[in-house]
Amino acid sequence: MTFWTVNLTRAQANIFARTGGMVLLTLDGDYQKGDTLAIYEGVRHINQFSWSPSTVEHVLKHAPGLESGYVVLTLNNRKAERAEREAETSRGLALRRERSNVALRGQITKLRRQLAGGGA
Repeated sequence: MTFWTVNLTRAQANIFARTGGMVLLTLDGDYQKGDTLAIYEGVRHINQFSWSPSTVEHVLKHAPGLESGYVVLTLNNRKAERAEREAETSRGLALRRERSNVALRGQITKLRRQLAGGGA
Protein backbone atom coordinates (compact mmCIF):
# COMPACT_ATOMS: atom_id res chain seq x y z
CA MET A 1 0.00 0.00 0.00
CA THR A 2 1.45 3.29 -1.17
CA PHE A 3 0.58 6.85 -0.14
CA TRP A 4 0.26 9.21 -3.12
CA THR A 5 -0.13 12.99 -3.18
CA VAL A 6 -2.27 14.24 -6.05
CA ASN A 7 -2.87 17.89 -6.96
CA LEU A 8 -6.02 18.31 -9.04
CA THR A 9 -6.88 21.27 -11.21
CA ARG A 10 -10.20 23.03 -10.56
CA ALA A 11 -11.77 21.15 -13.50
CA GLN A 12 -10.49 17.78 -12.26
CA ALA A 13 -11.73 18.53 -8.73
CA ASN A 14 -15.19 19.42 -10.06
CA ILE A 15 -15.36 16.20 -12.07
CA PHE A 16 -14.13 14.24 -9.04
CA ALA A 17 -16.88 15.79 -6.89
CA ARG A 18 -19.61 15.08 -9.47
CA THR A 19 -18.65 11.52 -10.38
CA GLY A 20 -18.78 10.23 -6.83
CA GLY A 21 -15.13 9.34 -6.58
CA MET A 22 -13.74 8.77 -10.07
CA VAL A 23 -10.76 10.74 -11.27
CA LEU A 24 -8.72 10.79 -14.49
CA LEU A 25 -4.99 11.17 -13.87
CA THR A 26 -1.82 10.99 -15.88
CA LEU A 27 -0.10 7.67 -15.37
CA ASP A 28 2.85 9.03 -13.40
CA GLY A 29 2.89 6.23 -10.83
CA ASP A 30 1.99 2.60 -10.35
CA TYR A 31 -1.41 3.06 -8.73
CA GLN A 32 -2.79 -0.12 -7.16
CA LYS A 33 -6.01 -1.10 -5.40
CA GLY A 34 -5.71 -0.26 -1.70
CA ASP A 35 -3.32 2.68 -2.14
CA THR A 36 -4.16 5.92 -0.35
CA LEU A 37 -4.31 9.24 -2.16
CA ALA A 38 -4.10 12.66 -0.53
CA ILE A 39 -6.07 14.75 -3.00
CA TYR A 40 -5.51 18.49 -3.06
CA GLU A 41 -7.11 21.09 -5.27
CA GLY A 42 -4.50 23.47 -6.64
CA VAL A 43 -1.63 24.40 -4.36
CA ARG A 44 -0.75 21.81 -1.74
CA HIS A 45 -1.28 22.92 1.85
CA ILE A 46 0.34 21.38 4.89
CA ASN A 47 -2.90 21.53 6.91
CA GLN A 48 -4.34 18.01 7.13
CA PHE A 49 -7.90 19.32 6.81
CA SER A 50 -7.22 20.78 3.35
CA TRP A 51 -6.87 17.39 1.69
CA SER A 52 -9.24 14.56 1.09
CA PRO A 53 -7.94 11.07 2.01
CA SER A 54 -9.16 8.48 -0.46
CA THR A 55 -8.52 4.77 -0.96
CA VAL A 56 -8.14 3.37 -4.47
CA GLU A 57 -10.93 0.86 -5.11
CA HIS A 58 -10.33 0.20 -8.82
CA VAL A 59 -7.65 1.04 -11.39
CA LEU A 60 -8.50 1.29 -15.10
CA LYS A 61 -5.39 1.65 -17.27
CA HIS A 62 -6.21 0.21 -20.68
CA ALA A 63 -9.72 0.69 -22.01
CA PRO A 64 -11.29 1.77 -25.30
CA GLY A 65 -11.39 5.57 -25.42
CA LEU A 66 -8.74 6.01 -22.72
CA GLU A 67 -5.59 7.54 -24.16
CA SER A 68 -2.28 5.95 -23.28
CA GLY A 69 -0.55 7.67 -20.41
CA TYR A 70 -3.80 8.12 -18.45
CA VAL A 71 -5.48 6.12 -15.74
CA VAL A 72 -8.98 6.27 -14.24
CA LEU A 73 -9.13 5.63 -10.51
CA THR A 74 -12.28 4.81 -8.58
CA LEU A 75 -11.79 6.16 -5.09
CA ASN A 76 -13.43 5.66 -1.76
CA ASN A 77 -13.44 9.08 -0.08
CA ARG A 78 -13.21 8.60 3.69
CA LYS A 79 -14.30 12.14 4.59
CA ALA A 80 -17.37 11.84 2.38
CA GLU A 81 -18.20 8.44 3.86
CA ARG A 82 -17.88 9.79 7.40
CA ALA A 83 -20.09 12.77 6.55
CA GLU A 84 -22.70 10.44 5.05
CA ARG A 85 -22.63 8.20 8.15
CA GLU A 86 -23.04 11.24 10.41
CA ALA A 87 -25.95 12.50 8.29
CA GLU A 88 -27.60 9.07 8.42
CA THR A 89 -27.15 8.98 12.20
CA SER A 90 -28.72 12.44 12.50
CA ARG A 91 -31.67 11.39 10.32
CA GLY A 92 -32.16 8.27 12.44
CA LEU A 93 -32.01 10.28 15.67
CA ALA A 94 -34.55 12.81 14.35
CA LEU A 95 -36.87 9.97 13.32
CA ARG A 96 -36.59 8.32 16.75
CA ARG A 97 -37.33 11.65 18.46
CA GLU A 98 -40.34 12.19 16.23
CA ARG A 99 -41.67 8.73 17.04
CA SER A 100 -41.09 9.19 20.77
CA ASN A 101 -43.15 12.40 20.72
CA VAL A 102 -46.19 10.80 19.06
CA ALA A 103 -47.59 9.45 22.32
CA LEU A 104 -46.93 12.75 24.08
CA ARG A 105 -48.73 14.68 21.35
CA GLY A 106 -51.66 12.28 21.68
CA GLN A 107 -51.85 12.95 25.43
CA ILE A 108 -51.69 16.71 24.87
CA THR A 109 -54.50 16.53 22.30
CA LYS A 110 -56.61 14.43 24.68
CA LEU A 111 -56.08 16.93 27.55
CA ARG A 112 -56.92 19.88 25.30
CA ARG A 113 -60.17 18.23 24.28
CA GLN A 114 -61.02 17.55 27.93
CA LEU A 115 -60.29 21.15 28.88
CA ALA A 116 -62.28 22.51 25.95
CA GLY A 117 -65.21 20.20 26.75
CA GLY A 118 -65.08 20.84 30.49
CA GLY A 119 -64.96 24.64 30.22
CA ALA A 120 -67.91 24.92 27.81
